[in-house]
This record gives sequence, structure tokens and C-alpha cells, in this order.
Amino acid sequence: MRPVAPPSLVCTNCGSHTTGPILRWGSRRREHIICEVCCGTGHDFPSCCGWCERRFHYSGQGRRRYCTEQCRRHAAALRTGRVAPPVEVPCAVCATPFIGRRADAIYCSPSCRQLAYRRRRAEEAPVLVGT
Repeated sequence: MRPVAPPSLVCTNCGSHTTGPILRWGSRRREHIICEVCCGTGHDFPSCCGWCERRFHYSGQGRRRYCTEQCRRHAAALRTGRVAPPVEVPCAVCATPFIGRRADAIYCSPSCRQLAYRRRRAEEAPVLVGT
């Protein structure tokens, strides 16, 4: 499953965050990313990322399918089965549907998790009987 919005990247040139089209070059270790503002509006962005669908232009060797190394890793993890696609499940406390950050998430928020803990503690409380 693809992200709702492309991840924010930091421009190597101006240091600003961008989610729009980018110009990318370099290797995995030393990757340079330039935002649309720094590279100019008249630049052609021929490729579309296979993961986040952001427009990008890679000026290195060969054709790239992903705008960044992070997008390539996400796509490979999903493709090889190391990560399951996110599934919407109901919260165990309030029954609100949510997509968890982890595959085994059962609570939609920390407050629901705390409420479930307090309910468990109340059930386990020993009953003191006077003698």
C-alpha cells in the first residue's frame, strides 16, 4: 500500500522541506536532492516514483524507478513480504477503525491503551475479606 502523501525530503541546496517534484543524483551513500524551487520551474520531470508517485528526474547512470532510496526500500519490503500491507482494524477499547503503525497494534491511541490497562487492573484487584 502506498503512502497517502509523499514523504517530506530536505533539499540539499536550500535546506527546505519539499513533497513536490525533485531532481536527484548521486549514489546511495551520497545522494543529492534538489527541490523544484532550486532547480527551476522549466525543468522536465520525466519519471514518476514507483512507491510514492512523486515526479522526479534522476541524472545518474541508468533508469531509476524510485525517487529516493527510502522509497526503494519500502517497495522492496512490501514486494518480498517482509512487511504486510496496512490493514484497517477496530480499536479493542472504543471500536474506532484505525491503521496501526505496527501489524500487531490493537489500540488506536495511548489513551485507549491506558484505559484497557486500568480495566485489566480493576478486574485483577484482590478482594479483601475481613476475618
